[in-house]
Amino acid sequence: MLNCFEKAKTKIKNTIFESRMDSAFFNQDILSMLSGNKIKFTASVPFERFTELKKMIEECKCWLTLLLLAHVQKGRPPGNSKNWTRYGTD
Repeated sequence: MLNCFEKAKTKIKNTIFESRMDSAFFNQDILSMLSGNKIKFTASVPFERFTELKKMIEECKCWLTLLLLAHVQKGRPPGNSKNWTRYGTD
C-alpha cells in the first residue's frame, strides 16, 4: 500500500492523498504508516474487537473530548494543533 502511495506522490506532486478502509483492514501498523506518511484516512472499526471503544463512542456527547481523552491515555499530545481549529478550539 505504501509503495503505491509513494509512486503516486512522485508523479502527482502537491496532492493530498486519502484512503478509506473497511474494518477487515483495521490494523494499527497500517494506520500508523498512513499517518506517518501524511496520508489522510478513514477506517471502519471492528467494534466486536473494541467493545470499550464502542461504548465510549455511543455515549459521547462531545467528539473533541473523546479525541483528547484518547491522546491523553496514550501519553502523547493531540498532534498538529492547526488541525484542531475546525473543531472550535480557537
